[in-house]
This record gives sequence, C-alpha cells and structure tokens, in this order.
Amino acid sequence: MQVGIIGINHFSSSLSQREKVAKVCRELFIAKQVSFPIQYVLLSTCNRTELYFSAPNLADAHSEILGLLREEIQDPFDQNLYSFFGSDCFLHLGRVISGMDSLIFGESDIQRQVKVSYESARIKRRLTPSLHYMFQKGLKIGKEIRTAVLPTQARLPATIYSLVDCLKIGKKKILFIGNSVINRGVMSYFLSKGCEDLTLCTRTDKTPFSSVKLEKWDVTKQWFKYDAVISGTYHGEYIIQGSSPKCEVALFDLGVPRNIDPTLAEHPQIRLYNIDDLGQMANQSKKTSEKEIQLCETMLEKIVHRQVDLFHRKQQSRWRYVSACEKLSILP
Repeated sequence: MQVGIIGINHFSSSLSQREKVAKVCRELFIAKQVSFPIQYVLLSTCNRTELYFSAPNLADAHSEILGLLREEIQDPFDQNLYSFFGSDCFLHLGRVISGMDSLIFGESDIQRQVKVSYESARIKRRLTPSLHYMFQKGLKIGKEIRTAVLPTQARLPATIYSLVDCLKIGKKKILFIGNSVINRGVMSYFLSKGCEDLTLCTRTDKTPFSSVKLEKWDVTKQWFKYDAVISGTYHGEYIIQGSSPKCEVALFDLGVPRNIDPTLAEHPQIRLYNIDDLGQMANQSKKTSEKEIQLCETMLEKIVHRQVDLFHRKQQSRWRYVSACEKLSILP
C-alpha cells in the first residue's frame, strides 16, 4: 500500500512540543491547503498530530513534508517524530482508532475524531484508493476491537468529575468552552451524574444537550465566576488568562494547543490541570492488564494483515482486468 505517516504524540514528546507541531500542521495543511502532489489526511487531537499521506514515491513525499515542517518550526523536533509506511502505517492507524495508542488505553473519543478528519479530507480533496481503503477499514477494525475486547471507557470524564467533586461547594457552576467531541463526552457524563448548572460557550448557536445553557463567546471573560471551567477547543491564543478569582476555581485544559495560560497554576485559588495531567490520573485509577493489551495487539495484527492482503489481491485483479481490456482493444 502506498501510504505513510509522520506523527508526534504524547509518548514521543512533551505537551509544549506537540503544541508547536499542531499549530504548524493546522496552518499548513488546513488553513493554507499547501499545494503539492501528495494526498493527505491530517489528524490533530489533544494527544497527537499525525499526517497520513499517499504518493507514488513515499520516500520523496516524506522528505518534502519534513522540509515544510522544518521551515516553520525552528526548534529541533525531528527526534520526537515517528514515521511508518505501508502495512505498518495501517497497523498504527488501527492502534490509534481502537484507543490502544491513546494516553488512556481504549478511550473511545478518538474513533469519532478520526472519522471527522477523514470525512473532512475526503470532501476537500481527492484521496487515493489506498487512503480511502485504510481509513474505511481502519474505522471498522477499531469498532470491532473495542466491541469484542475493550470495555466502555469513561475514565477521563470520571477523573474530571471526581476532581470537581472535591470542591466543597453545594451547587457547582460549570462552564464548558467549545462544542468539541471531548467536551460533549464530559458534558454527557456530568449530566448522568445529576449536574444541573452546566453552561456551554461556543462560537456556534448549537448545544448538544437541551439542559445545557448556551452562552456567547464573551462569557469567557467572566470565567472566574464559575466553580469549574472545562475548555476543549482549538484557538490560536490563550482563551483564559489573567484575573484573580475570589473563590477556588478548577480549570481543565483539554486543548492542544493549550486554551488556558499555564501561569495561572501559580495562583493560590486556582487548580489547573492539562490533558497530560488528567491522562496520568485516569490511568492510575484503573490499570489495564498485560493480558488485555496483548489480546488487543494480536487481534489487531491478524485483522490488519488480512485486510492488507485483500487490498493487494483486489489491486492485482483490477490490473489484470485493465490489461485484458487493453489487449482486446488492439485486436483487429
């Protein structure tokens, strides 16, 4: 398969390094829509930024992409990147979609994030058969593994809820910033726990839950009036910064690049948690056994190997058909 990937994630780099790469990749491959003969799908989440690409010569395409990134990122970053090609790229995507490569093993939000990234790329540009096949089959594989092996995961929302619950406040006012997949998951969990005073601040006029109040973006300037703020959106600058709250406030920054100025953690009335902090806490709450991990790995390898073999056989059949048609067309 003529597919490859260049990526960076929570295993290979720090949060600050991921922020830099995420900003540059979004600018190059989403905002500017760089023009070069490489088909690609950009996956950018709180834990990873990955560019899946397809080209006749994968080595040349890989070098060209690295060159573009080096022009924009001044700090050394090559040692934090990873690359895979062909079936190894497919296998990596399967691990990502199934949640096996996530900070919280088996988390389910990533499946929807991959689907949205693929659908967005498919609409904006033509993708090669290899990319279409890999993402379509990868989404099915991820769902299959999660259904067969992995339990339903709600460790991140549960971790955030438990931290908010530690605040000894009778009726907690909670502000969510951004109508993202990750925020919707946390909102849903909070609602299931009976939380009533939830407010969503978004740049659209839509709310996923009728019981969640909707506010305009300006409410972010009044963040210190809430007991907890959970921010998970994309923004070029810090959304929350400055100010001195009179009461204790818990801030949860789920964005990469970060949405909340990290220096706010120095304030005595503020508890600030970023996505890496929360992921580590969630993992400590429930350890995944080695047996579970190995079962998922074995199952994934077998399925991916079978799908890659099927792809090659389909391609060979197509080539034989085209070749036969060409021979018939030249007969007298």
